[in-house]
Amino acid sequence: MSGQEYSATISATEPGLDVQGRSLQVQAIANNADGQFRAGLSAKVHFRVTNKGAKGIMVPTEALAPGEKGYTVFVIKNGMAKPLGVTISNRTETDAVITSGITTGDSIIVSNMLRLGEGTPVKAVVSK
Repeated sequence: MSGQEYSATISATEPGLDVQGRSLQVQAIANNADGQFRAGLSAKVHFRVTNKGAKGIMVPTEALAPGEKGYTVFVIKNGMAKPLGVTISNRTETDAVITSGITTGDSIIVSNMLRLGEGTPVKAVVSK
């Protein structure tokens, strides 16, 4: 273990974590002009999950609906459910940080997601 640090760009990731080892397989591209990287070598990888100074709103992961083009949340507009595409910067098992796609004043629906579709009549219930 040399302790030397190198920069690389992550080009692909597996869709989930390994259950037993809690590891994530990634594919990265690095400059190997000197031939220091060889097949079979392992590395400890550190990477940022958010841009420095990034801001967003944290929501429960139950509010996210995965789709072909990323994530969607449902908001209440004029008493109806409306889907909005959002960008998330970080996600844990229970929470996600939305960095774009919603605006100030949007009410995000966080329960009964399987019953929703665009235009479904909804009424906000605030928990105590």
